Amino acid sequence: MTIKKGQKAQMTDDAVDNYGEKYRGKWFTVQSVAFSKDDHPGYDDCIPGEPLYDFEELPFSLYGWELR
Repeated sequence: MTIKKGQKAQMTDDAVDNYGEKYRGKWFTVQSVAFSKDDHPGYDDCIPGEPLYDFEELPFSLYGWELR
C-alpha cells in the first residue's frame, strides 16, 4: 500500500523504537513520495520499489515499512 501526498500516517512501534518515544501515536502528513534516487537523494537503490516518504512534521524521511 502506498500512502499518497497529503495523507497521514503513523510510525510503527519499531520505528518509534528507532526514532524516539516522542513520535508514538502522532500523525504525520505526507509531503512527498519517492521510488528512486532520481526522486530523492537519500533513497537506497538496494530496495527498489519501496516508497520513501517525507513529512511536513519530520526532519527525516521514512520508508513504507516504518509506517502504518
